[in-house]
Amino acid sequence: MQKKSLHRDRVDWEAVRKTAFKIAEHAQTPADTYGAIRYALNELGDHHSHFLTPEEVTQREQLTMSDLPQPRAKLLLDKLGFVVIEEFAGSEGEEYATAVQQLIREVDTQGPCGWIVDLRENEGGGIGPMLAGLGPILGEGEVGGSVDVDGIKQTWSYQDGGALVDGQVFVQVQGPAYELKANSPPVAVLTGMKTASAGEAIVVAFRGRPNTRSFGLYTYGVPTGNDGFTLRDGAVIVLTVAVFADRTGQTYEDRIYPDEWVDEVQKLTIIMDEIIPQPAIDWLLSQPACADIQ
Repeated sequence: MQKKSLHRDRVDWEAVRKTAFKIAEHAQTPADTYGAIRYALNELGDHHSHFLTPEEVTQREQLTMSDLPQPRAKLLLDKLGFVVIEEFAGSEGEEYATAVQQLIREVDTQGPCGWIVDLRENEGGGIGPMLAGLGPILGEGEVGGSVDVDGIKQTWSYQDGGALVDGQVFVQVQGPAYELKANSPPVAVLTGMKTASAGEAIVVAFRGRPNTRSFGLYTYGVPTGNDGFTLRDGAVIVLTVAVFADRTGQTYEDRIYPDEWVDEVQKLTIIMDEIIPQPAIDWLLSQPACADIQ
């Protein structure tokens, strides 16, 4: 923690170490140290670091797509593509990314002039599967990255169905990657107070994209990258080690505010059972790609 933590320079390590060792002074097994570890992680103050017991690690590894909220997509108003991406964790990242691209493909065949990407219920998980899945809308090339406490940057990019970190494929869709029929269509990104962690990474990835605007509420406030450190008994310290950065180099460490704040019920509209900020629809329909479509 003292070497890697994002907030390592803000922590009184002597005091934290003294208290942690006091908590664990009677420990006889690895499990007896968990309380001390959790205490130390809490003292980091990043609101994102956490601890997983061996049992919790196993449970997460066994998660499948069917255990998690399913992505969904549809065509709204006969002209706007709508994609919902909620939290995703587990081992089926390639399957998830492929499913998202298939949904985008099905909607795109109906000729949308613009897209709404709904991240309001996205509480996080794995960045790679979400990035690869939304790649056709996000567009090819560098989309963002992370910067650690030593200033070392990792770059995220999307290319031909793959989410890449520093040029290395992290998640690849199965089969041919899908390409949108329209080049760089306008995109409205919806955010909310439940948009967190990897969900915020996707918000950041859309920042700086041409023809893109965000709507809704501020995000949860942990746009930070975690790294896992496995202990001898299989438990894992999940340590916050980096902040997210968009494609322009702007970094984020707290709540991300939308381009247009929408918090009034009167500004929400219901279309095909989806509750959507009307300003997002109005903005999309005012864009040249959509304005010419009757």
